[in-house]
Amino acid sequence: MTSTAIVGGLGALAILGSVLRLVVQGRLRVRYASLWLAVSAVLVVITFLPGVLASVATRLGFAVPANFLFFAGLILLVLVGIHLSVAVTRLEDRVQRLAEELVLLADRVDPVARRDTPDTGDGP
Repeated sequence: MTSTAIVGGLGALAILGSVLRLVVQGRLRVRYASLWLAVSAVLVVITFLPGVLASVATRLGFAVPANFLFFAGLILLVLVGIHLSVAVTRLEDRVQRLAEELVLLADRVDPVARRDTPDTGDGP
């Protein structure tokens, strides 16, 4: 096993451990962690079985396995970016709706609060 494979394997295992730690700490939800766990598992397999990457790359028409790896990484990052954009849009819509509901509730509560407040006659 080459030093590059050892470093790659350690890096993949570090990613796997970090994701698991974040899930246990409650800082990352399992629904988002599953993607990163799958990515790190694939990286571990590719590291310890480099022939798998070469055969998949060859079957898909890539001359160099590293090109396939970079292409797959690019596609993964684009998909993650799209997913996060959708999540942010959904959250923005929810915040807007909650802000509108808050204004409506404040309008309901304000007349009641003014009616229940005794008038001291000190005002202009």
